[in-house]
Formats: sequence, C-alpha cells, structure tokens
Amino acid sequence: MKLTQLQVDAYRVDYEKLLKENEVIPTNIDNLGIVMRYLRTVNWGMWELPKMSIAYSANQYDCDGVIAVTLTLDKPISDHEQGIENEKAFVCGAPRGHLPKYIKIR
Repeated sequence: MKLTQLQVDAYRVDYEKLLKENEVIPTNIDNLGIVMRYLRTVNWGMWELPKMSIAYSANQYDCDGVIAVTLTLDKPISDHEQGIENEKAFVCGAPRGHLPKYIKIR
C-alpha cells in the first residue's frame, strides 16, 4: 500500500521526536518501527541513518511499486509481547509475498 501524505507527516513527527529524546536510540521493536516507517518516506540516497544501541544495516526496496525497508541488526533482539524471539532481520512496508525472510514490523 502506498503511503498518504498524512502518514508521511506522522512518520516524520514520530522519528524527529525519537531523535530529539535520544542521542543513541534504544534498539527495541517499537523504535525499529518508528525508524523504518520514516525511512520508507525518504529516498535511500538521502538517508542519514540514526545511531542505535545495536549496530545495523538498512536497505530500501521497490516491491511492485511499494517501498519497503529492511533493517538487519548485528545482534538479535526479542519482544515477548509481540512474539519475537532472537530475531535480527526486520522489514516494514513489504507487500505479502515480498521479502519473506524478514520479520514484519508495522
């Protein structure tokens, strides 16, 4: 699903708030979602990746006209409330059937 301008604006506000509150962003599922949703709105050539408490790499993909972002951590994380156990590779924005080796973050 393509993003609306309202979504883009909301993602930017969340991201800017996270950066303002943290010199180094704590690496957790909620913060990964904020960072990845924001990165979907920016062309990868313009990215200035924020520093997180766990080192990572990020990529952007065009999945049949829908922008998706993957983020791979150097160390695994868990979130028992969301059923995530020792995972390192996450995706945001990929349509069903695209980038299946990544854990989806909404």
